[in-house]
Amino acid sequence: MVMKHFLLIYDATQGVLESISEFEDELRAVEEFTRAERQHFRDARVRVVLLSGDSRESIEKTHGNFFQAPRAH
Repeated sequence: MVMKHFLLIYDATQGVLESISEFEDELRAVEEFTRAERQHFRDARVRVVLLSGDSRESIEKTHGNFFQAPRAH
């Protein structure tokens, strides 16, 4: 089984997944994660998350909070 890596940029204030990128190469995923962490370092509302799993569907099941509809205010 090939593990895939998913880089999520999540707006915790709005409850919105801003972007998701998929990588098969672990080193490339970690490099992009590091770049995104640096880019969003001072923005407390943004969460940069790197997850690994066999498919997007599996990470949606295990980390469903990132994939829910935005919260009403």
